[in-house]
Amino acid sequence: MKDTSKYKEKITELVTTYTEVYRTEYNAFLEGFKITQDKQLGDYSEVKNSDLIERAVAEWPETLDVIFGNRLTPEEDKYLRSKEGIRWFIKTFKQFRISKKV
Repeated sequence: MKDTSKYKEKITELVTTYTEVYRTEYNAFLEGFKITQDKQLGDYSEVKNSDLIERAVAEWPETLDVIFGNRLTPEEDKYLRSKEGIRWFIKTFKQFRISKKV
């Protein structure tokens, strides 16, 4: 299995820098994101008043997404968006997790 510790370290650094540099945007995102979280019917991102199941498990601000796009290598970005990577991300950064359970 590939050692992903360097990927995790870099992603953590980017998230930390984002939350410090863009504090106002980050706080506004968290406030608005609460609405998205409150729409969830169950623990695994089912949406209230819908027959469809939304399987998005995480959401982050557009600015952070641009930072990821500019600063992560294609391999690091692929890891972040993989099943393993997104599971690690939402366990590490619970503030970006939509579902109650992973």
